[in-house]
Amino acid sequence: MENKIISTKSVHCLVLPFPAHGHTNPMLEFSKRLQQREGVKVTLVTTISNYNNIPKLPPNSITVETISDGFDKGGVAEAKDFIIYLNKFWQVGPQSLAHLINNLNARNDHVDCLIYDSFMPWCLDVAKKFGIVGASFLTQNLAMNSIYYHVHLGKLKPPFAEQEISLPALPQLQHRDMPCFYFTYEEDPTFLDLVVAQFSNIHKADWILCNSFFELEKEVAVWTMKTWSNFRTIGPCLPNTFLDKQIKDDEDYGVAQLKSDECLDWLNNKPKRSVVYVSFGSMARVKEEQIKEVAYCLKDCGSYFLWIVRTSEETKLPKDFEKKNQRMA
Repeated sequence: MENKIISTKSVHCLVLPFPAHGHTNPMLEFSKRLQQREGVKVTLVTTISNYNNIPKLPPNSITVETISDGFDKGGVAEAKDFIIYLNKFWQVGPQSLAHLINNLNARNDHVDCLIYDSFMPWCLDVAKKFGIVGASFLTQNLAMNSIYYHVHLGKLKPPFAEQEISLPALPQLQHRDMPCFYFTYEEDPTFLDLVVAQFSNIHKADWILCNSFFELEKEVAVWTMKTWSNFRTIGPCLPNTFLDKQIKDDEDYGVAQLKSDECLDWLNNKPKRSVVYVSFGSMARVKEEQIKEVAYCLKDCGSYFLWIVRTSEETKLPKDFEKKNQRMA
């Protein structure tokens, strides 16, 4: 980004992740790192519904602002359907983001750069409207993004009949190596369409950033840099205590709702390889009968288990499930 803004004494960057923990967390870690650069101010932007559901707010050094996704009380849970949520967010989001930038500029807190989650390509249109730097942030690894990019190019078309798949700079892939979105595409194309659409205008971005690092994915990184000269790996986006320790006491990862100390204490008291870990992620919408089926299976499996259940999903659990299970964290 320094090509365009190096002459500015103080640079204000907005960082806007997609409102899901797997996207918010790495972009928050990147924000903390970026904030350490001299002359850089970072403002983390998230949706009102996501902000209200975060029990552990980012460090005081990171300013937080909010925009609307059209479902301010409950996000996806309020929409009750992911497609409805996306359509509304894609309609309301650009207007709300533009309103925020106008307000910041009016407060003499001028925005110079928008680093946005690649899942939301409309953010680049907003950046262009204001004449500011737009940087697309890929939260997933390079190998996965390469697969999605080739679907965008039309070189891979789901559902796949081929047992072996060859892509530039990647090892030979088997049918089973492909993301699950490919196998469910005919039933529900929503998620694959979402991850492929991130490349719809990425070639117009000023910078393309990826949460990976060169030595981890060297071959595909070299190929990607030849495809996009403005591409950079900026990972791993982890707490600084696991990196060079330049940020004091930076040990917590993102805004995870887990009570990590309690979980670790519980795990440390269990025999090795005795615990089943279950998590469906922050975007999955699991029906009540499915939640109950998983609950009964875990109850009867005879193993200790650590099951991540969102607050909004707790009412779907069988009655007194927590009280009756001594093997559960």
